[in-house]
Amino acid sequence: MVLGIIALIIGTTLAQGLDTGNNLAGIVGGLSGALAPVLPLISLSKSSSDAHDLDDRLATAVWNEWAQAIEERKLLHPQPLPVRWRRSQHPVAGPVSAATGSTSTGARFDPLPGLESVDHTQLEEGDATSLHTVYGGLGSGRLLLLGPAGSGKSAAAILLLQDALRFRYQASVEARERVPVPVMFTLHGWDPTIAVIDWLADKLVESYPIFRNHDHATDMLSTGRVAVLLDGLDEMPEHTRSNALTALAGVPFRLVITSRIDEALTTAETTILAGAVALELQPIPPDSAAHYLLADRPAPPPTAWQNLAEHLTADDSDSAVHQALANPLTLSLLRDVYNPADPVDKLLDTTRFPTATDIGNHLLDHTIDAAYTPRPGQPQPPYTIKTARNALVYLATRMTAAETHDFAWWNFPVVISNNPIITSPMQPQRLRLEPRRLAVGLAFGLMGGLAGGGIIGLVLLLIFGITDGFVTGVVAGLVDGLALGLAHGLGIGPTAELCRSHLVDHDFRSPSILWRQDRNSIITLAILIGPGTGIATGTITTLTFGFAIGIIFGISYGLFSILITLLSSPFVIVKLSYIRLSNKNSIPRNMIRFLEDARARRLIRTVGPLYQFSHTALQERLASERIRSAEP
Repeated sequence: MVLGIIALIIGTTLAQGLDTGNNLAGIVGGLSGALAPVLPLISLSKSSSDAHDLDDRLATAVWNEWAQAIEERKLLHPQPLPVRWRRSQHPVAGPVSAATGSTSTGARFDPLPGLESVDHTQLEEGDATSLHTVYGGLGSGRLLLLGPAGSGKSAAAILLLQDALRFRYQASVEARERVPVPVMFTLHGWDPTIAVIDWLADKLVESYPIFRNHDHATDMLSTGRVAVLLDGLDEMPEHTRSNALTALAGVPFRLVITSRIDEALTTAETTILAGAVALELQPIPPDSAAHYLLADRPAPPPTAWQNLAEHLTADDSDSAVHQALANPLTLSLLRDVYNPADPVDKLLDTTRFPTATDIGNHLLDHTIDAAYTPRPGQPQPPYTIKTARNALVYLATRMTAAETHDFAWWNFPVVISNNPIITSPMQPQRLRLEPRRLAVGLAFGLMGGLAGGGIIGLVLLLIFGITDGFVTGVVAGLVDGLALGLAHGLGIGPTAELCRSHLVDHDFRSPSILWRQDRNSIITLAILIGPGTGIATGTITTLTFGFAIGIIFGISYGLFSILITLLSSPFVIVKLSYIRLSNKNSIPRNMIRFLEDARARRLIRTVGPLYQFSHTALQERLASERIRSAEP
């Protein structure tokens, strides 16, 4: 922009004289000064819904999002695993007295309508139902949900969120206004130097299209109209966890945090979450494990399954199978990997599987094979086992190298780079007709046009001495900048309204929805920008140099504008990265389609707009597979 303005002033001075150049400098300065205060004053479009309507719409969106996740993860069907907890005896939280009580006794929160304040007797042990009672009746509003790897922390948090939403839905209209909407995000990726509410407002706007700006999201957080469940304190870098807990201690909303026990203990050496009570998830009882395994098997169960179930219910709690299947992750993996006709009782062979870890690793190693093995009466998998394994091992390796469990598809070029510390500035586009977007688009379009036109015109003037060429370059640049600004500012004009139901009217943003939105946005913008800038450039060039030159300039500038527009899109850059990577590593070219298929096969899950491996242990095992295969 600065170069364009300087070029414009210098060129006009050389061509028209000092007075004209001075006048133009004053005009440009005036325009810049006029634009500066105007843009910040143009507010984003406001929703006509009142605060409570926004709360209800968010509750519906969150319910739809996590109901889908519950179905995909099979948390309730065909058989739910029991959620059992006890108050942690590890030194990870303060005294219980700091967490209980009500506002009349100095606590932060009153119990939710219809619930009573919980005391220490209700915090000793319980199940999923009593977990919601603790969530809604805890005076501090601070809850830590702990457990070892694979203990079902995320699943318990999701089911708690669903219970909280159901409780809110069943409340009276008056009471519902005092029941917060629970939302759930992962902690990985948060820099605690960024204010908690600012970070969470970003997450809300990113995940739920009902938020047209940060003001609404910030207001909901600041007034405690949302409750926040944060998954994976253990996934944050160790040096940031203490700062995170310190920052979270004073937030004005109810808070639930999940973490592995070891990482929670390490963090508690320096910082605890003030006012929190820590609950530990308990192992699955053998009879519950046996019931879970046989729930979707034929009755009577096949012999191998019956043998395994009888072993579980026998009095041999120290066996490798008992220890392995007390873990919800291992239990669910076993049901996914083994079919009813498979010899599942081979896991009882202590020579092959002497420890619970051996059983767990065996199941993780066969997860992909089981997911992509053709089944009688089922459609042929779209990918071979080899292709799926190559892709998932590669992705797990790169994500582990980047120290993340979250995969944002728009950051794919960063993930596959040899320097994953670099962050990508690109974000998926969204088409919206917003006043501020229009103003910013116009401003930057005009600045860009001024820069390009001024520089080209100056080159023509200095090299060829074509005064008219300089003026034409500037005028064409401004006109093209106006076209570019309108295209980017409006998105796609009236067409946006026609496509709106397909582009932005979703309860929540999944990765595939964002992918389609960005694809449709950039294609439509390119269709607008190319002809628009081409016609503008061609018309103005024709007036100065004639029809033939105008046609050449118009087509060239139009094609160049399309190219620049396409290359500004994460969709295009990521698509090119997929193609390049598929040629080198024999992985699918359409990575989004592959990830969605892997999601349907329960190898991948989504959290908002992010992909994750279905289990952290699966990512870790696949990442280590490449290391193991490279060992001599």
